[in-house]
Amino acid sequence: MKKKLLCLLMPVCLLGLAACQNSTADNSTTANSTEAVTETQTETEAPTEKETLLSRDRMAYTEDITYETLARYPDKNIDKPVKFDGKIIQMIGAVDSNYTAIRMAVDDDYNHALLVVYANDVIDGKLLENDRITIYGGYVGQYSYTSTLNKPITIPQVEAVMIDLHDNN
Repeated sequence: MKKKLLCLLMPVCLLGLAACQNSTADNSTTANSTEAVTETQTETEAPTEKETLLSRDRMAYTEDITYETLARYPDKNIDKPVKFDGKIIQMIGAVDSNYTAIRMAVDDDYNHALLVVYANDVIDGKLLENDRITIYGGYVGQYSYTSTLNKPITIPQVEAVMIDLHDNN
């Protein structure tokens, strides 16, 4: 049950998550070449790093992958951990009951907008437009939409696993 819930909550398996494999009827162990996940985990056990898809250690995220890199080579860095600082330029709202989406201007450059999707429990309270934040997450590819002027727009999308809210002064 827990593994199925994780697969529903985190639709993009960023690090080859073995827990999203189909389970068998018996309580056996599913094996991956580098790990084994026991099918009989209880609901109270804390998820492992693999189950949370990306590390909760902020030091694991570097700024080596830039916005320009994601825009120029959109398929090259899928599933890689990324870190970006910037300002929220639009609160898009709830994706579903568990996720929220925002548009963020990387380094306050409105020409470098990211779509950021995050689980509602990633941050206490609510984020607001013009908040300055740092996001830590995985790059999941390009997101395309039509602007209010009926122009197609494509921007990089990140699934954030941690968000730091900075003082806006």
